[in-house]
Amino acid sequence: MANRKINGPDSVASMVWGICSIASSFLIIGLVFGIIGLVKSRQATNAILDHPDEYTGEAFIKAGRITSILGIVFSGLAIIYWIIFALIILYACTY
Repeated sequence: MANRKINGPDSVASMVWGICSIASSFLIIGLVFGIIGLVKSRQATNAILDHPDEYTGEAFIKAGRITSILGIVFSGLAIIYWIIFALIILYACTY
């Protein structure tokens, strides 16, 4: 029987958190999801490096890292947008 490799722990979780961060990037919670996704991708990378003969899932980790970074960037842009929007509303209310 061949030695089959399984996906590393947290490799799929990092991708799921990254997708959630993009999906909720218009809220501040997307920033939190993106950070969790980056932490999970780091944990999965460490697990694969520690046991390369047991685990696989590098594609999931790469996808999770990319989507988490995109979610963090989009959340940052959304936060800047909401701050500018609030400043415009406050400025308009003064007149």
